[in-house]
Amino acid sequence: GPANLVIDEIPTPFFIPFGIFPIHNKSASGIILPTYGESTTLGYNLRELGYHFHINDKINLSLTGDLYTRGSWRISALSNYKKRYKFNGNLNINFAKTKIGELGRDDYSVAKDFKISWRHKQDPKAHPNNQFSASVNLATSSYLRNNSYNTDYLKNTLSSNISFQKKFNDKPYNLSVNLRHSQNTLNNQVDLTLPELSFTVNRLFPFKKTIKKTWYKNLGISYSLNSKNRITAPDSLLFKNISQNINTGVKHTIPISTSFNVFKYLNISPSIKYNERWYFRKKIKTWDEELQTINSDTINGFWAIRDFIFSTQISTKIYGIVSTKRKKFRHVFTPSISYSYKPDFSKEKFGIYTELETNNGIEKYSYFEGSIYGIPTASKQSLLNLSFSNNLEMKVNKNGEEKKIKLIENLSVSGSYNNALDSLKLSNIYISLRTNLLNKINFKASTTIDPYVLNDEQIKDFMALL
Repeated sequence: GPANLVIDEIPTPFFIPFGIFPIHNKSASGIILPTYGESTTLGYNLRELGYHFHINDKINLSLTGDLYTRGSWRISALSNYKKRYKFNGNLNINFAKTKIGELGRDDYSVAKDFKISWRHKQDPKAHPNNQFSASVNLATSSYLRNNSYNTDYLKNTLSSNISFQKKFNDKPYNLSVNLRHSQNTLNNQVDLTLPELSFTVNRLFPFKKTIKKTWYKNLGISYSLNSKNRITAPDSLLFKNISQNINTGVKHTIPISTSFNVFKYLNISPSIKYNERWYFRKKIKTWDEELQTINSDTINGFWAIRDFIFSTQISTKIYGIVSTKRKKFRHVFTPSISYSYKPDFSKEKFGIYTELETNNGIEKYSYFEGSIYGIPTASKQSLLNLSFSNNLEMKVNKNGEEKKIKLIENLSVSGSYNNALDSLKLSNIYISLRTNLLNKINFKASTTIDPYVLNDEQIKDFMALL
């Protein structure tokens, strides 16, 4: 029907008798109409003016831009793609130039920014053993502040992750590769992990087919390899002095464990965990007598540092049953003793720690402080753990039917003794109780006993009061 042109709620004498707007059932290319507005710092503007290209049913492209009367602009390319049963995603690339203030004034500034966003998702049906996904969000530190029209400008962190995972048919192997990015737009700090690799071998039982019941029949062994390259620097210096900013390392982990019975009733579970780290940088500290400062030098090379921890556990269950005409009581007592040992890897023979003599005394430090996979601890461990668990149940025979009542679901007492310590070797003693009163009320209670709270004089005073 007829239409009248109205500008700012003021009708004009311009009329059109009718209009025809064709509706297409299929996607088509066409102009993207802009929105207009005004900014106190950038001037009048037209935003999102552009053209949409319908390339085919699997991919399209939209080119848009923003124009400001004071010289600022932004261009954007957005593409959505999808292949059925294969993958789908979108890619968005933005470039912008923002002018604020007037030339010659103190508040004048020009910022050149960019932002790249990429989302890619693989359909699970495409390949059951390989999975690829991407979530990329890269931008200069001032892009969101200068070119956002919603709450995005409040964000101060950006992160990305590109991931590839692979499983091997009929093999216990798994491979994972990740490229990560983390950015703080407030302090301009950027962390890049290029790449992070993980290769694992599921637990294997090499002697499982052994006919005899030996201690090594249940021996299981697994393996994992992790490798990482990480760069941490301000965004302006990210790719400058890469050799100094990069932190690289490789870590191998091999846990071995087994379990077997002794005298039919004692279950013994020994295990050992071996770690080996490969580092390519070593720090050496020296004392400057004249300046009274500690200097640090970095040496490039290859170093393998190793550590391990051995542990074993012995456990059993003891049953006690008392019966009367109408009631039966069953008490299950579960004692458990475990022991773990780890040597002091700060000794000089391991090549991980050393000592530096200064005017303030002798300082112990590690050559590999701040390394990506850490360092073994500088303390010996010879730890004995004891725990006792109790369960008490009652069965009542009423009118020919037996009813089970849990009197004590669990009453446990635990503590440890570290023989590697010089003093205070005994830990706190922990006692906990859990039960269900009348099958309606859950009751829990716990307490801690510190064996070193009272000294000899305090004990005498306490006994005198009694």
